[in-house]
Amino acid sequence: SSRLNDFGWAVAAAYTMAAEQRQAQGGGDVEFNHFEWIIDNDVALPVIAKWTKRGGGDSVGGAASLAVPGAGSSRLEEFGDQFSPVVGIDIDRPALEEAACRTRARPEIRWVYWDLSLEGELDEQEEITPASSSSAPVAADGSVPAAPGPKLPRRFDAVLDKGTLDYLLCEETSKCCCYLRNMARMLCSQGSSGHDSGAGKSVARPVYVLISFRARPLLMGILAVFGFELLEEIGDLECAKNSSQKATIYVFTLGEGRRPVDAECSRQEEQMQAVLDQHFKEESRFRSPEEEARIAAIKRCSLREAFELLIPEDMRQEYDFELFREDLAASNPQALQTNAMSGKDMLAFLEQNQ
Repeated sequence: SSRLNDFGWAVAAAYTMAAEQRQAQGGGDVEFNHFEWIIDNDVALPVIAKWTKRGGGDSVGGAASLAVPGAGSSRLEEFGDQFSPVVGIDIDRPALEEAACRTRARPEIRWVYWDLSLEGELDEQEEITPASSSSAPVAADGSVPAAPGPKLPRRFDAVLDKGTLDYLLCEETSKCCCYLRNMARMLCSQGSSGHDSGAGKSVARPVYVLISFRARPLLMGILAVFGFELLEEIGDLECAKNSSQKATIYVFTLGEGRRPVDAECSRQEEQMQAVLDQHFKEESRFRSPEEEARIAAIKRCSLREAFELLIPEDMRQEYDFELFREDLAASNPQALQTNAMSGKDMLAFLEQNQ
């Protein structure tokens, strides 16, 4: 869909701009830069904390663990007082190296280089530390950069997604499918009502906290394919970086006893593609089902009449009659030659071109 691609280019451009800003401004020992996607961390923190505690509000089994896919250079240390470990995951190595140096005094903050569009386990990936950074700055106090910490976990109490799914929905369906399987894998429970925190204590069901601009029906349909169920929804959030768009926080958990990673990836990919196709077909519909039924009943009309029936008036400045004829030449040259279309021809044109 062109709408998906336009969104992808916008996100990619923002990411590139952030990387260039970081390179231009960053470096040195004085201050490390960071970039926050969609909303600031202080908006997401209380939501995650709520769902990683007992109903009475007491913490369970000590600090809960948190993974942040697509973390980039986000200030994950802002989560460090309530979560441990906090693991940022990204494929931008310079951003991870910079973030690892920035948080060298915070051992609970970890950084991992991992392309999440490829299936795997987190503890099998490369951890980025100040010691592994190619340009690790020397601390002002002369301290030695932190060495790798304890073995990384595979399962987490919460995963925070600040726009990574939105971005991957612009990519091939197979990549997005692998990403969501990885999200489910990191949250898979050991039992039916909770999971093992690593300290032998049962904690609340793990949650996938998704912050998104995407349409709700699309997200619900896609995440249902992977066994996620909605727990909470918080809408109309003001976005960071002066964006005029409103974001929504969705809190999901895996359904009772669901292990979507045990299902065939190819089958999930097919189901996800069906959800995408249906959503964007409905979103891009030029005419209502009732209007399309009236069009279908038309036996024959001129191309000019067909153009006015199919293309809403507010779109005709952008998509004029000549563009209509160009598209028609590619999809139905016979109609162009006869200067006429049937209702069936018009609906086929919509199907092929909208």
